[in-house]
Amino acid sequence: MKRNPDHGERLANPDSKAHIRGVMAYLRREEEAPRCLHCGGEVYGRTDKVFCSQACKDRYHYLQKAESDRYRRRVLMNLQYNYSLLDAILARGEDSRVREDLEELGFKPACITGFRKRRDGHIEYRCFDISYSLSDARIYRICRISAV
Repeated sequence: MKRNPDHGERLANPDSKAHIRGVMAYLRREEEAPRCLHCGGEVYGRTDKVFCSQACKDRYHYLQKAESDRYRRRVLMNLQYNYSLLDAILARGEDSRVREDLEELGFKPACITGFRKRRDGHIEYRCFDISYSLSDARIYRICRISAV
């Protein structure tokens, strides 16, 4: 490759277009420097790095896992509470209840472990080994599913 003999002079000369273009490219690079996903600090090194240090990377992933664990615990707690309410209804020998009353006690209809469509067209919901059907006003057909 042939080099232009005055190439170095143009870069060194602050008035040359090449020097100005080089400075502008450098400034653009500085403005677009990647930021750490955890602390927002500047990331140096490889272009695909997303954390400024191993400590930030560890902390970020720890917090992500902690949020996931909190969500899982919340869902399991709601399922357990739904189960205890349904189990108490069965213990009293009842097989239906007013939906609004159960929801006031803390029943969450969205927390289920499964569902299926029955032959009669109704949807049967499950909370572990207890099945039930929902209408706008009642929770009915509450029964324990026998182990197969």
